[in-house]
Amino acid sequence: MTTPGSGPAGAPPPTRTPGVLEMRGAYVVFALLAALDVLVLLRAARHWQGDAGALSPDTLLLASVLAALLLAVQGLLAWLFVRLRRVIRYYRLLKESYEEELLFSRQLMDGSGQGMAILDEHGRFTYTNRRVSDLLGRPEGDLLGHTLLEYTLPEDQAILRAQHEVRWQGEASRYVLRVRDASGTPRTLSVYGSPRWFRGRIVGTLLAVSTHAGPDA
Repeated sequence: MTTPGSGPAGAPPPTRTPGVLEMRGAYVVFALLAALDVLVLLRAARHWQGDAGALSPDTLLLASVLAALLLAVQGLLAWLFVRLRRVIRYYRLLKESYEEELLFSRQLMDGSGQGMAILDEHGRFTYTNRRVSDLLGRPEGDLLGHTLLEYTLPEDQAILRAQHEVRWQGEASRYVLRVRDASGTPRTLSVYGSPRWFRGRIVGTLLAVSTHAGPDA
């Protein structure tokens, strides 16, 4: 099995949870703004207390409007931070769910005798089982991060590009593709590609690869 990272079925190493640092920064900004508002209001209150007799109605009105605006800004910021926290939490759960589903798929494909691979939205290999490496004539792990186009004969590259477009239209198909192995020897493969769906959107491609037994094999 040739997946990056370590752990069961090549699970990727743990990384920093997206949005945590940004959320902490947002809380710091909110706290600083709140402290600044308090200082401004305290200073204004002391000024009013010392010179209450000298304050005109217009000045009191202006001070009241300023205080109301400061409170409104703080309220808006608080609402935005709550929304930001919900969005970050949603995408974190979405990412965790996707990784769990991907790990399960990898475990199934590891035990399959069929050549199986997963491509990302750019057509790069993110997972290959050992059978795919054997069929392409490449050492285990060499395919990861590369595209099938890199190993395809120039005459068949248009076929692969057309199939990529078909996949992003949500359709599955079977096609014959000629590739070169590590020694430069051409090989003819039968490929079945299907879109990889997650939460209602296409996130990549699933490939089933086998030796082509047709007349051009």
